[in-house]
Order: sequence, then C-alpha cells, then structure tokens
Amino acid sequence: MNRRRGIDSKKEQSSIIFQKKNSKGQSQISFGMIFSIILIVFFIGFAIFAVLKFIPTTRIAQVESFKSDFQVDINNMWKSTQRSQRVEYFLPNQIDQVCFANRQFENMYFVPENKFKGYVVDHLNITGTILPSTLTPKRLCIDNSKGKVSMIIKKAYNQNLVTVVK
Repeated sequence: MNRRRGIDSKKEQSSIIFQKKNSKGQSQISFGMIFSIILIVFFIGFAIFAVLKFIPTTRIAQVESFKSDFQVDINNMWKSTQRSQRVEYFLPNQIDQVCFANRQFENMYFVPENKFKGYVVDHLNITGTILPSTLTPKRLCIDNSKGKVSMIIKKAYNQNLVTVVK
C-alpha cells in the first residue's frame, strides 16, 4: 500500500508540474496574441493614414496633368495654320466647372475657386473664347461631367491665337 501511495503521489506531483507548465505556456501565448493584435491594428491604422494622405495628392496631380495636357494641345493647335479638334480631359469630381475669363492673373480657373488655383494659358484668344457668352462678367464655363471635361479647341486660318468652344 505504501508503494501504491508513492505512485499516486508521484502522479499528483507530475500533474501539478504539468499544470504549472501549461498555465505558463498559456500566458505566453496570450501575450503573443495580444502583441500580434496590437501590431495588426497599428499596421491597418498606418495603411489608412497613408491612403488618406495620398488621395489629395492624386487630385492635385490630376489637375496639374490637366493643365499640362491642355497647354500642350493649345500649343499644338497654335502651331498649325487651321484646325479644330474636340479634346477630353479628366479632372477630380470636386471641380464642378472649368471657366475661361479675362482676369488679371489668370485666364482659366476652376469652380469652386477655393479648391484649386487657376493659371494663364498661353496662346489662348480669351476675347474670342468669351465673346459669345451672355454671362456677366463675360466668361465661358464648361461643366465637369463625372470627372470628364470635353471642349473644342480651334484656330482659324487668319487668327494668331486659339479659341475654346463648348
């Protein structure tokens, strides 16, 4: 019986040791899981932050691309003797209209005006562009429809500058 009791106490000791090892292992797994979750949340938060920072940059790049492409098309039309061409450009949906007017520091601007700056388009016949307009002050505005602006640029045989038409 004594011998039996020794075996039983050894089993109890080994089960107590096993439980201690298990509980220690479980707390390490729990800490690892918590740390992993914290890292995942951190990386997701950083990814969202980065995407939100790039969205305005994309809009600015789109507007600058429009300005550059439009000026290239105007320059190509200006170099020709006579030509008319429909052109289409992509702009952010935050821009409602592209307008042409005879202003002091710009002859093209965007509506609403507080979001993006206008600029001076070289070789543009602003008087011929806004002359048919009935708006006061005289201006030609072209709507941005689903991110696309479409217009006709033309140059007549005896003109030195390019005119924009809806």
